[in-house]
Amino acid sequence: MILVCDPVCWGLEHVPVNAAMLEVIRLAFPSQEVVFCGEESHLNHLRSELSADVCHSITWKSIPIPPRHATFLERSVGDLHLLWRLFKMLKKDSGSHLVLNAITPSTLMALKLLLFCTFYRFYRAQIILHGGLAALNGSRSRNPVRRIQDLRTALRFGSNRNLQYILLEEPIRRALLRHLPSLDEHAGLLEHPIPANEEPKGNVDFVLPLRIGFLGMTTEAKGYRLFLEVASAMVAKCPGLVEFHAIGWTEEKLESCEISPLVTKPCPKKLARPEYVRQVEKLHFVCLPYEGQHYELSPSGALLDAVAWEKPVITSRIPMMENLVSRFGDIGYLCTDKHEFCETIEGIIKRADVVQYRNQVSAMREVRRSRTPQYLASTYRDLHAKLLS
Repeated sequence: MILVCDPVCWGLEHVPVNAAMLEVIRLAFPSQEVVFCGEESHLNHLRSELSADVCHSITWKSIPIPPRHATFLERSVGDLHLLWRLFKMLKKDSGSHLVLNAITPSTLMALKLLLFCTFYRFYRAQIILHGGLAALNGSRSRNPVRRIQDLRTALRFGSNRNLQYILLEEPIRRALLRHLPSLDEHAGLLEHPIPANEEPKGNVDFVLPLRIGFLGMTTEAKGYRLFLEVASAMVAKCPGLVEFHAIGWTEEKLESCEISPLVTKPCPKKLARPEYVRQVEKLHFVCLPYEGQHYELSPSGALLDAVAWEKPVITSRIPMMENLVSRFGDIGYLCTDKHEFCETIEGIIKRADVVQYRNQVSAMREVRRSRTPQYLASTYRDLHAKLLS
């Protein structure tokens, strides 16, 4: 049995990557019993994202998960109870293991405490590490009560015996090991998968106006303010030749941000996946103006969407993007600041190089192929074998 659980996500959160992970697991172990446990509305969205064959091959169990804004102590109690329930469900055969699709510090500490107990010491678990790792780059509180609640403490706490951490990008794995080299034997790589059913229906013709999109939640870490500044400058400089679209939703109020240059403005709540995809498909480029150190340790859902829909990128020069360029060639443009973003976009408009654009789409298609569940299934089998050994 492979028991998969997301103890964190509600509703639409992380639906594409959770669906893709289930497809990877199903393809890697077609004869194994696979069970997914999660919050009810999250389960419903996951089922709608998967093909009928995959959906019917998985057992679905709705479970209560700790509230979104619970305190560390409240989550710890809830996590211990949740993990106790999961271990009761898990069969005690040699191939069975638990997969946690997301983690909080309290969940990880609760898991390590249970695995330390004699009754649970033969169980094994894989942990998919998402955006929470970015906290390792921040300054730590001097308050010992707060420090004991952070992710660095949880990763260092106790033993990592029978645990395997799965990182979704190689540069993120390297960055994690710079912080915590002791995790080397426990840190595996499974490149950020994309759902099999998310596939482009055709290429967008490269004709002006150039359509550039910012995807997902509008946050400072993702460079939304920089995106707006670039949009304002380029719409003024190249009127009628370029359009900027913010396809997503906003939870932060970014003061003094002018959104009038945007053709598509962000919504106050998360878009339904079909509407989100419909808008993404119309773009020529996806803009990823990431700022700071957040994405040195965090995978990018927006990048995953750009890959899934074969959209070349105009992106900040960060290790994750440099790694893709070194492996797959011309997938778009790397920029370091606002001036370079503006210069790059102006150059694309002036050259209007259809051949180069088609080559960039082809390069993105190769990235996409390397992230499909079919391609990643063998990698996951290797990770599973290493966990069992």
